Amino acid sequence: MKKILILTAGFGEGHNSAARGIRDGLLQIAPETQVQIRDIFAETFGVINTVARRAYLRGINRLPQAWASLYSWIDKQEEFRTRLRWFFPARRRLAEIIRQDRPDAIVSVFPAYPHFLDETFGAVNGSRPKRVVAITDSITINAIWFRCSADCFLIANEPTADVLTRAGVSRHLLRVLGFPVSPRFADPSLRSSRSIDPPRRILYMITPGQALAPDLVRELAVIPNTQLTVTVGHDERLRLAVQSIRNLSTQKFEVIGWTTELPRLLTAVR
Repeated sequence: MKKILILTAGFGEGHNSAARGIRDGLLQIAPETQVQIRDIFAETFGVINTVARRAYLRGINRLPQAWASLYSWIDKQEEFRTRLRWFFPARRRLAEIIRQDRPDAIVSVFPAYPHFLDETFGAVNGSRPKRVVAITDSITINAIWFRCSADCFLIANEPTADVLTRAGVSRHLLRVLGFPVSPRFADPSLRSSRSIDPPRRILYMITPGQALAPDLVRELAVIPNTQLTVTVGHDERLRLAVQSIRNLSTQKFEVIGWTTELPRLLTAVR
């Protein structure tokens, strides 16, 4: 039985979504495979990681210029292992997991992990475990994603392949497979014919840190002949704010917290 270890982190939901998509796809084509998803930062740093994650989400939403400057600074670095040594507890935790579980392949969907692996085990040399980097960005790719060793890089599209090739990544290491999503999006049982008659459905998925989201919900809720669904994730304060808007609205709408039912929500027609 093959063992696959998928490494993610909660700094942006795209990483976790990609991890779940890869896991679900693997289990669909090889159900006997043992697949683990681990967030080593959350496991190692606990509350500190939670605070850092919230600060990151606030920063990219409220201080985009500051985040752009930091992103540019990271992109200019030639070597990352030394700078990531501050996270040695996470690197040590990851090494322990690998030595204990002995996975056949490690898939990194967060860019720090390949550097941890290089620091701990050296560059890839053809031996196991195989090391795969699933790049969750497209076209604009920070150097931290690819200035590491890997058996292959999973990327979303050909333009991204061209960018990485120009940056010096060998073309034979690139696998253009699209962004990994749940196979449920391809489930024909979730599809139905679209109606041209009202009410039209509106699905508003609020990402973390969107301070103006309640104002937009308030505007969407008064659009005539529509059926609104709002997802609020884990944010309890946001949930209460959106529910308050719903309670005062003459046109009621659905409020959903954290959910794994996005394939159904995106395809449902009532």
